[in-house]
Amino acid sequence: MKSSTMKVAAAMLAAGVQAASADTIVTVAGQKSGTGIGNSVAVQIVDLDTLDGAPYDHNGSVMIVDAQKGIIAYARPKASIAKTVKPGTVLFKGQPWDSSRTDDAIIRGEAYVFRAGCEAAGYEVRGMYHFAYGFAQFTLEGMAPVRARGSCDITGHDMTSSNSKLTFDGTWD
Repeated sequence: MKSSTMKVAAAMLAAGVQAASADTIVTVAGQKSGTGIGNSVAVQIVDLDTLDGAPYDHNGSVMIVDAQKGIIAYARPKASIAKTVKPGTVLFKGQPWDSSRTDDAIIRGEAYVFRAGCEAAGYEVRGMYHFAYGFAQFTLEGMAPVRARGSCDITGHDMTSSNSKLTFDGTWD
């Protein structure tokens, strides 16, 4: 069993997930938003071995970007979010795109905001995949959900929060 598979399996067990096949995205329930504003969904965890993509840096976390499946997942969350976000946690799920194109590709889908003990708060994002000189960088933007302090409740959406602009830089991790 690969190291990343063992880490995902351990994260799943710690989150209360009993078992999942290699091609399954498992969900981990949390407290729902009680406001009815926004999209609150169970946190999704994917087996990293089922993803075929390059590593990217996103705010100090190493991500796997599988353009053909339209999935971006945490491979190695940075220390400050590691208690909430586990390896394999899906940050983005959307329409697949062609990462081998030499011109820009449009990316559309749903990104998620995480808070310990809460379901993920989903929101629509879009962006462009830029490929230049063998190095890729892209940004996704959308109206990010805002939660009430100390609560899972989504109280609104904001285009200026840190979650409204998600930047990914190619890395050789």
